[in-house]
Amino acid sequence: PLVAGSLKAYPNPARRKPVQFAYQLSEDAAVRFRILDASGHEVARWSRSGKRSNNLEIWNPQGLPAGLYVAHIEFSSAGGSRSENLPLGILQ
Repeated sequence: PLVAGSLKAYPNPARRKPVQFAYQLSEDAAVRFRILDASGHEVARWSRSGKRSNNLEIWNPQGLPAGLYVAHIEFSSAGGSRSENLPLGILQ
């Protein structure tokens, strides 16, 4: 359901500001976000119902130490599923 090349995270790196995930879906889909720290520990998780069209999701990393994180995002629909990983930098 994820349109190829449409997944973006900005600002990246972020300076203690919310990160916006923008993506486009070819059909309605369940979207699951997991944010992992550099050691692979989950620091945040949430789910949304994505709509066929452009979508925007906001994550606030406030309270997390500066470092490298990975956003693992899964897209599931009747037409199949797909997951993507995006590196995220959080600066002081």
